[in-house]
Amino acid sequence: MDIESIEQKRKSKVISLVTLFGVPVMILFLVIDYLEKEPNEAMADLAIMLILAIGSYCLRKHTFEKYIYRVALLFLVIVFCYLAAIGSGAGTVLYWILILPLMFFFLLGKREGLVFSGLLFCFLTFSMLPMFADPEYPYPWSVRFRFLIAYFFFSVIGYGIEISREHFKNLLIAENSALSEEKALLEKTKIDLQNLEKRRQALFEYASDGIFIIDIKTYKILDCNVQAYESLGYTKEELLGLTVFDIQHDITTDWLAFIDNQLEPGKHLTHEVNHKKKDGSYVPVEITATLQNLSGLKIVQALVRDISKRRKAEDEQKKAYNVMENKIAERTTELQKAKEDAEKANILKSEFLANISHELRTPLHAILSYSNYGVSKFETVNDEKKLHYFDQIHTSGNRLMELIENLLDLTDFDTGKEDLRPEPVDIRKLLDVIETELQSTLSENKISLFIESPSFETVLICDKSRISQVFHHLITNAIKVSNQGDQVAITFSQGELTTNRSLTEIKSSEALMISISDNGIGISENELLTIFDRFAQSSRTKTGAGGKGLGLSICREIIEAHYGKIWAENNPQGGAIFRFMLPYKWSVAKPK
Repeated sequence: MDIESIEQKRKSKVISLVTLFGVPVMILFLVIDYLEKEPNEAMADLAIMLILAIGSYCLRKHTFEKYIYRVALLFLVIVFCYLAAIGSGAGTVLYWILILPLMFFFLLGKREGLVFSGLLFCFLTFSMLPMFADPEYPYPWSVRFRFLIAYFFFSVIGYGIEISREHFKNLLIAENSALSEEKALLEKTKIDLQNLEKRRQALFEYASDGIFIIDIKTYKILDCNVQAYESLGYTKEELLGLTVFDIQHDITTDWLAFIDNQLEPGKHLTHEVNHKKKDGSYVPVEITATLQNLSGLKIVQALVRDISKRRKAEDEQKKAYNVMENKIAERTTELQKAKEDAEKANILKSEFLANISHELRTPLHAILSYSNYGVSKFETVNDEKKLHYFDQIHTSGNRLMELIENLLDLTDFDTGKEDLRPEPVDIRKLLDVIETELQSTLSENKISLFIESPSFETVLICDKSRISQVFHHLITNAIKVSNQGDQVAITFSQGELTTNRSLTEIKSSEALMISISDNGIGISENELLTIFDRFAQSSRTKTGAGGKGLGLSICREIIEAHYGKIWAENNPQGGAIFRFMLPYKWSVAKPK
């Protein structure tokens, strides 16, 4: 119940008491005044009795009835002022008038009490003026003045009492409001604590990690949640009967003593151990231990998390990291090699361009020079000299044509436009034809050519013209690097050739190996693998032995187009050996 209700109830009780004692007294006064034939006094008694009765009813009701009571009070004020003015019932009227301010402030409050008290003071002042007073008015002016002063004093007292009452009322309201808020806060706090405890209990029981409560002195498990005992294969009753040593074989008393003596309450310590399950198996876990003081009992709350997946992920991550490091190292090596190869290729290309420009200019200059001689000296030189001019022009033209054909051959292999025409070819007989074609070159350089006659089959399915081209290149190169009186030897052997037809198909087949050896200047060891690269020339032939860095590259393209293999070796007796293998069965694809 609020302060306003309490105040209204208090006022109602006071009005009831006043009514209970006032009405009978007024009835008694009314009878006495009637018997003493004092009609004015009797009228005042009747008015007071009616006001008390009306007020007792109206002040318990709503706003409308209270306004009725205020009108009745105003009527009573007018009656008292009239009786005081005419001097009738002097004692009773004056006494009642003096207590009216107290009643006004008590019943109506500070503001309305002040209004009614002020109205009554004005009425009394005007009613006591000579023009309104009865000529036989019984009170002298001094008495009337003291009466007004007394009335004013009672009004001030009533106003002061009402101010004090409202002040204490406001204090009580404020205190009551504060108490209500505090009570509501306490109630809310109580509910929050209850909900918090429920949530804590739910979090404890159904947390995704296992939780153990351990007595630090006896090492016994005092409590645990669902995840704790289910992860180890126990029931809760079975687990509560064990100590920490039963489930954690690698824990020591020193570690528990460290927690007891060194770890501050509220702080935590994390470590990884293995928990022993009921079936005897072990599971890796991470334990976060917190020391707490529970009503004088030191306990350890251990939060246990299964880290099997994390350990597995870490191992896989380490493996992936190692694999990645190896791949990075391999890739770095490959990139370094590619960089070195690119730099080397760039150097070779520059050298090739220099050589090829020289090779192109030399026959062109010869053609232009001898044709110019022929034109300018046509009339003055003999036929033998003219024949010499034409012969030089023809030789230079052939040299230029050979160079251009080599370049075109490489272009055809690169673009895949080269179509091989397979047919049965006896390699031994083909070499006899080539020997005849090169006889003039051999005789001119005083080089002998030895061709072995093997006892096994030398017939292959291949492109006759392309294989002839390979022999021409290799034999011509051997002649160029040989000295007069040397011999170029061609021998045969059989072997097995493994070919990669695709990324998924690997095939082995019987093959014929042909070796062409010379006794020339040989090849540097570090150039044996690069001698077949385009634009590459042996460092021992760049200055005088000729060559444009294209012949061996074309040979490799032709051999690999037949799914064969070609390589170079140094001859132990001096010079170099070029070997290549070709499969007996026809299996050819366009070079990629």
